[in-house]
Amino acid sequence: MTNSVATQQDPKPPRRGLTLLAPVIPLITVVAVWYFADLGQYNSPEKVAEAARALREDPFAFVYVLLAFAFGTLLFFPVTALIAGTTLAFDPLRGFSYAFAGALFGACVTYWVGRLAGSAALDYVSGPRIARFREELRTHAFRASVIARFLPVGNFSMINMLVGSMRVPFGKYVLGNIVGIAPGVLFLTLFAEQITTAMRSPSKTNVAVLGAVVVLFVAFGFALKRWYKRREESATRRSRAEATPSTEGMPS
Repeated sequence: MTNSVATQQDPKPPRRGLTLLAPVIPLITVVAVWYFADLGQYNSPEKVAEAARALREDPFAFVYVLLAFAFGTLLFFPVTALIAGTTLAFDPLRGFSYAFAGALFGACVTYWVGRLAGSAALDYVSGPRIARFREELRTHAFRASVIARFLPVGNFSMINMLVGSMRVPFGKYVLGNIVGIAPGVLFLTLFAEQITTAMRSPSKTNVAVLGAVVVLFVAFGFALKRWYKRREESATRRSRAEATPSTEGMPS
């Protein structure tokens, strides 16, 4: 009888080991792909643009760009480099359309990866900003999705997986990303070439243009951050007021 019970319990330790190892396997895979595929050589807008220019005359260029954003975000490739490289490789209209659709598609792909992973995705992200972002997601999914695209709350792919793992309504998430992604893509479509030129040939004029562009974008981000902080403080005050028991009608 004892031997029978022991035999039935033997498979459990390997299962526990596999359960602990399972979350590490995707990270090992990502590192291995980065290393063996030498993705680091494309870790800049110019390198991405060089690779994408070969697709300009291809009738399936749009599909290839979508796939590049999907795999790129899954491999935690810098989405800014993908967007800027795409806008540099194509004419302004196609560059904006392809980059916007690609970033949105990548956001959706990583959202569903996080949703399928469930709570396991939450184990990889922590910190006070992420904690505040989680709380914002619970109460205001659309607004949090918009702000996540502007504020440096974490890696693009990780944030998307976090949102998916929390089962934030997909419709609100998509709408928030449409509103949040569009300004950044438009900014890079209009100024990616000037930024690249200024970095490649730092003349006084190019540097002045680059400085003005950066100041405008930073000012916009700062204004959004202040607005977000005011909303956060206001929400905190309301929650404290609701938590404080009323003294009206109580005997003095």
